[in-house]
This record gives sequence, structure tokens and C-alpha cells, in this order.
Amino acid sequence: MSRFDGQVKRIVQTLRLKSMPIGAKFSETLDRRGIDRQLRICEALDVVRRKKAIVNLSKENCVCRGGSHIAGWTI
Repeated sequence: MSRFDGQVKRIVQTLRLKSMPIGAKFSETLDRRGIDRQLRICEALDVVRRKKAIVNLSKENCVCRGGSHIAGWTI
């Protein structure tokens, strides 16, 4: 087990989380392996958590006005 895996396991146990935490990476370029479809930001995070998938979320395919505002894509 890597040091990082051990740290994640400790966080999950300490906080008594029911699922593993996920990470997000912001990029100006799409990932070829990523899912490109219309989603709300909360849906995208759920897809990443459940399917361990990569999601390409952008101003163009985010269908949540609040999420677009939080991401800084709209005013």
C-alpha cells in the first residue's frame, strides 16, 4: 500500500465515510478518456464517485445555472 493510499484509508476511517473521496482536476483541454455529456456539477461528481470515470465538464455542457456560477463560467 502506498503512503497516499494509507492516508486516504485513515481519512475514510476517521471520518467514518461511506464511500471513498474523489478528486477533481481542472484543465483547459479535454481528456480523451472522459465522458462528454450534459450534466449538473453534482451529477458529474456522482458519476466520478460511482463509476470511477473521468468527466469532461465545461461551460458548454454544464446544465446547472448555480453550478456554472460556482465554477465561474457565468455571472
